[in-house]
Amino acid sequence: MRIKCCLLIVLALWAVGAGLADASTDTVKKLIAEDEGELYSVNDYMEILEDKDGAWTLTDVQSPELQSQFRPVEGKSSFGYSKSVYWMKATIRNESGSESWLLSLQNPLMDHFNVYSSSQAERITHHYPSYSLQLPPFSDTTIYMRFETPGAFIVPLQLTEPAAIYEKTSLEFVLYGLYYGIILTIVMYMLSLYSSIRNIAYIYYILYILCYSASQFIWDGLALQLLGDNWFTTGDDGVLFASPTSTYEFFFMLSVWFGFLATRRIVKPAAFSPWLDRLCRIVIWLCPVGAIGNAFFYTYGLTTLWFNFKIVAILMLPVVIVGCALRGSWLARRLTIAIVPLYAIALPSSLLSTGILPDNLFTHFGMQFGSVIEFIIMSIVLYEQVRQMREKQHRVQKELASTLANWNKTLKLTVEEQTESLKRSNDELILAEQSRTRLLQNMSHDIRNPLNYVQGGIQALKQKLVQEQDRQQEILDNVYSKVIEVNHFLDEMNRIEEEERPQSLEMVMFAEWIDDIFGEMSTDIRYGSLRCDIIVEVQEDTDVLIAPHAVKRAIINLVHNACKFTPSGGLIILKATQEAKWVTVTVEDTGQGIAAERLPYIFNRHYMENKERGRGLGLAITKEIVERHGGQINVWSAEGRGSRFSFTLPKVQ
Repeated sequence: MRIKCCLLIVLALWAVGAGLADASTDTVKKLIAEDEGELYSVNDYMEILEDKDGAWTLTDVQSPELQSQFRPVEGKSSFGYSKSVYWMKATIRNESGSESWLLSLQNPLMDHFNVYSSSQAERITHHYPSYSLQLPPFSDTTIYMRFETPGAFIVPLQLTEPAAIYEKTSLEFVLYGLYYGIILTIVMYMLSLYSSIRNIAYIYYILYILCYSASQFIWDGLALQLLGDNWFTTGDDGVLFASPTSTYEFFFMLSVWFGFLATRRIVKPAAFSPWLDRLCRIVIWLCPVGAIGNAFFYTYGLTTLWFNFKIVAILMLPVVIVGCALRGSWLARRLTIAIVPLYAIALPSSLLSTGILPDNLFTHFGMQFGSVIEFIIMSIVLYEQVRQMREKQHRVQKELASTLANWNKTLKLTVEEQTESLKRSNDELILAEQSRTRLLQNMSHDIRNPLNYVQGGIQALKQKLVQEQDRQQEILDNVYSKVIEVNHFLDEMNRIEEEERPQSLEMVMFAEWIDDIFGEMSTDIRYGSLRCDIIVEVQEDTDVLIAPHAVKRAIINLVHNACKFTPSGGLIILKATQEAKWVTVTVEDTGQGIAAERLPYIFNRHYMENKERGRGLGLAITKEIVERHGGQINVWSAEGRGSRFSFTLPKVQ
């Protein structure tokens, strides 16, 4: 009796367990469409079957063998990346009064989406892939769907009555109009900034916005609705790309490329960290490769590779910006504020592609939400940069005007003091007069060139002949350098002309010093429409004991003479060499040359071949400076072939 009871209990438990097992497998319910205008998520009622080879037909998947392999989707809409073809089925019971329903796939990047139904199913034009279904009232209809794509397998399916979908679409298009209207406004604003300062970084940023917007234009399905199924792809009517997904990824990678180009121009990472600049360069070189790969090789089983490449490239941008911000770039700190919302809000969209997060309003449109905020903040930051650049330019101009005014006062006081001193005694009259005359002659000669450059630079800025911001800054820096040079001339002039006061000599590493002087001279030479070659053959440990500003005056005088007698397009050669006890500085030109009978007199004061081209002081002053340093000056010249002036300075042994 006890054995029978135990057997009955075991059989009862087995029956209950089997019933529960059957109940657990039968988890997929029918979708019951009851109310017109209601929007239903089909994913909650679907089953999925993976076709790894992509060879099954509708008849195959309807066979009992494959029917048993369907598994519930359980509301999931994102499945990551897969090379397989997927079949899905859902049973819909129509208990409403409407027979016409609309099945839409909220992913326009799906390559192939086919619907099979026992009732009528017809593909319609919509910004999402959509089918019009005829569902008989108060009956069940099983629909089969076939999906194929090389990209992320995202299949959010919605069933709704046509009137309701059109109402929903109208709201979407209002939001799209607002989004792209903001984009257009920002692009026009950036064009206005570029027209005022001519910085190529703003063009790169505009292209970044346009390419990013093009990718979102495809993601929103607007390209599908306005341009057709195969406009971007290589189908019968296609023109370029392998699939809609590859088209989207192509424009997205271009936006990343232009974003890095703009960032490198704006933030200038080389000024803060060489390795960040190298990282930026590497990404800039690789982004076009990624864009081309996404365009033409997306369907060759490399989708995961291109996706990983895109993610790495995207993550490198905040690394560069934040790295520069941590190293002291105020502009990078402000740009960090712009990219934080983009990455914080857009990250869920990337996780949607991998299947980690489900499809919803936030994940589906996260990149658009984040990009609008980023574009607006970035526009404000760039405007602030332009404002500060203009303020800096205005401040430099005021400082320059103040410096010139002070120099004029100083020069006036110096002349008055010298004139007053001439009146003190008749015994000192001749010496004082000679000293004053010599001083003014040298001063007039040596400051004429920098003052001419200052005058020309100010005139170019005043008349806005130069529009490029970098070129304006270069002119301001050169003008300021010339003013400092004039002040040095004034300070050194008195010390040189007063023979009883010893010269201030300095130990100079000649190779580095002469390289800087030649670099500065080459800028002035090219400014005069001449070519310039620089040759420095001096060891780095070579030292000379000189008055640096005085020797620089000597070089400037020789360069000025070479430029003055060399026609436009001619060549000026600046050369520095060394011997056992000397260093030699040479200035050679391809100008008109000097007649042989005039060579013995060219170092005399006030000797000149053409009175309209100077006062005959430059070579005399140069000779005095060189001899005062214990060196010698030599000249070679031939008419029609040019001239070569060289002088020596003793090395420190």
